[in-house]
Amino acid sequence: MVPLAVQWWASYYPGAEPGGGGYIAQRMFSAKDEANALGATLLFNVAHYALRPWPWILIALSSLVIYPELSDIQKAFPDLPPKN
Repeated sequence: MVPLAVQWWASYYPGAEPGGGGYIAQRMFSAKDEANALGATLLFNVAHYALRPWPWILIALSSLVIYPELSDIQKAFPDLPPKN
């Protein structure tokens, strides 16, 4: 059951359908003209794929600075089970 759920979660997301999905088409159809539709689509893609992951990247980099080795995590959290 878990592999199927992970496969669904990893492969399906809104906009992954052919043609961009309903919400992207709705955004484009609601624009005043073709230039505004193109601008809105480009802005969405930049914000979604370039700006959105930066908090995750910053957290990952800061965790590498705080805990450079796996043994440092074990020292900081002694109640964690040891690595097998």
